[in-house]
Order: sequence, then structure tokens, then C-alpha cells
Amino acid sequence: MSFLKKLLSMVEKKVDSSSRPYYQRMENKLREPNLMCITSAVIRSSKTEK
Repeated sequence: MSFLKKLLSMVEKKVDSSSRPYYQRMENKLREPNLMCITSAVIRSSKTEK
């Protein structure tokens, strides 16, 4: 779970320090199937960790 929080804070920092287009690209990347698989896997592992 802490890994997920670190990841989120990293993304937030990037969004804060960068322009809106960067965040838009980030969103588009998150929509890619490959990244979705990784994200869902991380979420699943964090749920089983509890």
C-alpha cells in the first residue's frame, strides 16, 4: 500500500511542477492496456497485502 501512495505522490508532484499537457499525456498512458494491467496488478497485490 505504501508503494501505491509513493506512486501517487510522485505523479502529483510531476503534475504540480509540470504543465497541463504533461498530465494529459500521463492520462493517455494510463489508458494504455499494458499500464492498466500493471496498475490493476499493483492494486490487487496491495489489497491482498492487508
